[in-house]
Amino acid sequence: MDFRKVHPDDAGKIVRLMKEVEKTSPYMMMDGGERKTTPEQFKTFLERIGASSTILAAEESEEFVGYVMILTESTRKTSHRAYMVIGIREDWRGKGLGKSLIREGIEWAKERSLTRLELTVVTDNESAIALYRKMGFEIEGTKRQSLYIDGRYHDEYYMAQLLEA
Repeated sequence: MDFRKVHPDDAGKIVRLMKEVEKTSPYMMMDGGERKTTPEQFKTFLERIGASSTILAAEESEEFVGYVMILTESTRKTSHRAYMVIGIREDWRGKGLGKSLIREGIEWAKERSLTRLELTVVTDNESAIALYRKMGFEIEGTKRQSLYIDGRYHDEYYMAQLLEA
């Protein structure tokens, strides 16, 4: 298993993975089939974020099987923090890949002197919450009725980890 930064030339591979993850997980921001992003559009996104934000992918046999996206902000007051999103292909879930992706994301953030990583997670997603807690994230609050999934509203936890400066 290799972990590496996703480059603009990887746009087709990462879009394919994101769509597959969304199709098999009710907890991603978009439902399966909802993402209309083309590889060309995502290539432009990857070029635009440059070095300030990143997507790190887990690659096995030249296919992406998981990713961690870390999005930073550019204002003086918020440039110390980043928002993290993780997606893992269904057949790779529950095998430790999430832990590895989070570790890679934390290292990337520390190398850039970020001091705070944030994420949101549906309160029903007990396995993800357990993983995030195990990796040092703490629940800071609840976003009530934040998402509408399968005909009902769901709350999300707002979680964060403070990194050593």
